[in-house]
Amino acid sequence: MKSANAPPLDAKGYKRSVPGHKTGATPADSPIHPAAYTPADYAEIAAIFNHQQRNDEYFAAHQEWLAANYPGQWVAVFQGKVVADGASFRAVAEQVTAAGLPYNKAAVRRIAGEGQPV
Repeated sequence: MKSANAPPLDAKGYKRSVPGHKTGATPADSPIHPAAYTPADYAEIAAIFNHQQRNDEYFAAHQEWLAANYPGQWVAVFQGKVVADGASFRAVAEQVTAAGLPYNKAAVRRIAGEGQPV
């Protein structure tokens, strides 16, 4: 039995968007709703993005050096320096965690080399 409040379905059986009908609105108390974040949360998110941007810039600026020194390896960069390297992502992630570094602010990439393109 169909609910009187259910949105109509299209020819393929998908719910159609109807003006004024809430089809997927996120409740304001949901952790994914923007209103659920405080200014401090936004500051932390901005800091993470800032770290990631600097890490990406490091990888771009040192691409040749990394390829010469870490061919075919996984490398973690944090605050402008290589902090871990290894043959697998897992090994590098474990090194970053063991060093007590914030894993969400370190970047891990696989470096091209040994006939293995990235």
